Amino acid sequence: MSDVSKVMILYTGGTIGMKITPRGYAPAKGYLQKQLRSMPQFHDPSQPELTTPPSRLGRRVCYQIKEYEPLLDSSNMEYSDWVEIAEDIERHYDDYDAFIVLHGTDTMAYGTSALSFMLVNLAKPVIVTGSQLPLSEIRNDAVENLLGALALAGQYNIPEVGLYFRSQLFRGNRVRKVDASAFDAFASGDFPPLARVGVDVSVQWSLVRTASQNRLRVASITEKNVATLRIFPGMPAAL
Repeated sequence: MSDVSKVMILYTGGTIGMKITPRGYAPAKGYLQKQLRSMPQFHDPSQPELTTPPSRLGRRVCYQIKEYEPLLDSSNMEYSDWVEIAEDIERHYDDYDAFIVLHGTDTMAYGTSALSFMLVNLAKPVIVTGSQLPLSEIRNDAVENLLGALALAGQYNIPEVGLYFRSQLFRGNRVRKVDASAFDAFASGDFPPLARVGVDVSVQWSLVRTASQNRLRVASITEKNVATLRIFPGMPAAL
């Protein structure tokens, strides 16, 4: 096994890579890469560009970033954007060991769930993450979330679509956003986390799905006429 993992980061937009402007946070082309190159935990200057220092397990992560055009706030994401992400993963599937999707938090749970159903026969980690505050802020959750996602993607073969936030990796279709302002923004009330990242990384391997032996394929979402219906007592059958 190589001591360097290759990870592709698909940067779709969201708070994590925004910069501070007179009008508030705003996405800026190339700004995320510039920020990461300046941080030693994300870029070891003695190694090829965008390669992390070695972990406690002795492994480095060499990552490349595909920046989408335009960068989108997550409130503007829709089915076609999630299909594009899935197709990009399929296109580069043989070139990387794992994938990270940087996504805005408002619709992150929806996008992660969509990817979990579109990526059929998945055998590599796909981890979706983002942040409540951008890397450009001195006090932020972006560094912890992205470092944790890189550590899991580059060192643990968890062949699922997961959502990583605040030291926990959740199954992608069992999570929802529960707080718009706290760093503990996501929860999975009906299913325990697949992994927790602290001093040590604890993976609940008994919960992790088995990697498929078949070729990855994308089952694109094409039907948009889907809605959520809450059932309640006395609900008319006509409804």
